[in-house]
Amino acid sequence: SSVDFDWINLGESSTQMLKISNVSDVPAYYQFDIDGRGSVFSLDRPCGVLEGTTTLVLKVTFRPAHPISYHRRVVCLVHHQVREQRVVSPL
Repeated sequence: SSVDFDWINLGESSTQMLKISNVSDVPAYYQFDIDGRGSVFSLDRPCGVLEGTTTLVLKVTFRPAHPISYHRRVVCLVHHQVREQRVVSPL
């Protein structure tokens, strides 16, 4: 997925929405590989838990520090936990 902020004036900021979804029925722990301190891009919730079969809307904010073009690729790490399944055999 990508987020385009178009043209922003220096000293201003713009916020776009980014949806992430968990289509499984188990919680997924996510973490975006982004440093919020000193970066021109920030996420309101860079890490957390996405419950099973839910969608989360994140706010991505861009605040340019210099009058140049910016491009940033950000990785989202996801860890699924598997629920323990117990099989009971008839005697």
